[in-house]
Amino acid sequence: MSVLTTIGGYKIIGQIGAGGMATVYEAYHEKLDRHVAIKWMHASFVQDRQFVGRFEREARIVARLDHPNIVPIYDYDTHDNRPYLVMKYIGGQTLKDRMAQSPLTLTEIISVMNTVAGALDYAHTQGVLHRDLKPSNIILDEAGMAYLTDFGLARITHQGESTLSADSMLGTPHYISPEQALGDKTLDGRTDVYSFGVLLYEMLVGRLPFTADTPYAIVHKHIYASPPAPSALNPDIPPAVERVLLKALAKAPADRYPTATALMTDLMRALQTTGVDELDASRIERAQQLSQSIVMNTPGGRRYSTVSIVNGRKLVMLPDVHPQMMAQQAQLVSWQGWIALFMERLKEAIDDIRAQLRQRGIKDRVKTVTVEFTDTIRQVTDGAVDIQIAGLTKPSDNQTPPVGRIQA
Repeated sequence: MSVLTTIGGYKIIGQIGAGGMATVYEAYHEKLDRHVAIKWMHASFVQDRQFVGRFEREARIVARLDHPNIVPIYDYDTHDNRPYLVMKYIGGQTLKDRMAQSPLTLTEIISVMNTVAGALDYAHTQGVLHRDLKPSNIILDEAGMAYLTDFGLARITHQGESTLSADSMLGTPHYISPEQALGDKTLDGRTDVYSFGVLLYEMLVGRLPFTADTPYAIVHKHIYASPPAPSALNPDIPPAVERVLLKALAKAPADRYPTATALMTDLMRALQTTGVDELDASRIERAQQLSQSIVMNTPGGRRYSTVSIVNGRKLVMLPDVHPQMMAQQAQLVSWQGWIALFMERLKEAIDDIRAQLRQRGIKDRVKTVTVEFTDTIRQVTDGAVDIQIAGLTKPSDNQTPPVGRIQA
């Protein structure tokens, strides 16, 4: 394989990142004496009009934004029939990388999030939703200044134009809003405020509000589970700060802050009135330990669970679909959707079988594993088919969430 040396008129310096659909390089334009970042689409997506369209729309969307803390796009072109975006190069690291090094100080958190709030609110005033706000999409330069980047999932609100088809659930599971997870087409800026709140919760408390072994399980919690009280994971969080974080993570958009700046204003006031001026550097380890005893509830106060026991058998709750998505059943019944669902349910069942087998004697294991595993595959298949045929609706909090025939 030949070494990539140029893209268009840009000399490649080196790779600085890679994602599911593109690789990002640092490059140099000799005539302009300028370093840039180039986002070059993977060859495997070139024939996919949807992904090519996403690249083009990202260029158009960001080109209309003019804010000092939003990474601008300079150009859009193709190289070897593969589209690429030319963006401002920000030397430094992502917020994700910075968070992995050590917990941010309170001063750093306030500085970064105030800056991101301003950039996010500006985008919203221009009718643009980001829809994928997360640490890896925030870049910190060498001075610690924050920049918002990667509008690959952005949407122009008044046009209803999205960088991916409206039939897909978009976003990153850990940071996605409930309404975005449910495929709501009437999103507004408060979906980004929710993601902003998740990130703020993570940095202040020391842990994400919702974690699980699978993306589906995380998304399900965003929709149906109340976030753990911040003070339950970090006892140093005072009630006033806790109220701000929980309001930011309200299930209903109307119950959240209207803007990220309004959220930060309330947070600053809460910190000032309670006298909090620093955070414990060991909060991540402490939150992890305390999380083991956390009991998840629904917003209505019921015990949250993705399973129920009926006649001694485990029933695994199936994903719920918003009524507005009922018209999108064609996607759900596709073979790709069926396989994804089948694998998700099968993993849950296998994990449960493993747990059961560890509690049995060796003879009993040999005797029962084949029967149980075969039975589980049949039940998972039946359950996957059930969800495709029937379709599901979002239950109210005082209703029992729908469950499929997935037993273990």
